[in-house]
Amino acid sequence: MKKCILISGLLVLSSITIEANTGITSQPNENKTTNTIDTKEYNKGYYAGWDAGWKSVKGKVSKPVTPPHPNAPKSGHDSYGDGYALGFKLGVKRAR
Repeated sequence: MKKCILISGLLVLSSITIEANTGITSQPNENKTTNTIDTKEYNKGYYAGWDAGWKSVKGKVSKPVTPPHPNAPKSGHDSYGDGYALGFKLGVKRAR
């Protein structure tokens, strides 16, 4: 008799657990938002800033080395000017 009660109790608890888990994981991508940032302008500013930063140290006629690929912009800092500022700083740093 005790075995039947124990087994039925385990079955009830496991069915409740399974039901709760399927409710949580049934639609894993339903509430997922994607933050797509158009980095085209940011990258253009970064490369222009790199060029200007390099030339400010080495001279106007110097040819800068190929800049490293820019990291993804921080949230809210994805404009041409933000890319230019970062590229300029890194270009000056690398030229020294």
